[in-house]
Amino acid sequence: MLLVNSVGMFIYRLLHAWHHNGLALSYFVLGIYYLSIVASLAAISIPYLITIQLINFDISVGWMISLLVGYLFVNTINQTAIPSLNMLGYINKYISFHSHASC
Repeated sequence: MLLVNSVGMFIYRLLHAWHHNGLALSYFVLGIYYLSIVASLAAISIPYLITIQLINFDISVGWMISLLVGYLFVNTINQTAIPSLNMLGYINKYISFHSHASC
């Protein structure tokens, strides 16, 4: 989580400049690659942490990895996309998408 938050703050600081220069999409794609690396490291570390008994849940390792990786992707993309749309003035895109999704 620490690795994801610092990159998210970096994205927010430079988002307007990237958008102005037409580079925002490229940096978001790089962000997805970075998120994939972080999620992979988390997925690799789960079996190790269970083996050394640092964590112990009553669910299978595969299910735990799926939950963690899914949470990292869904939560990070949600926490990045919505504020980014608002910051760039595309609030109508979010509102119209959100109102259609709730129907």
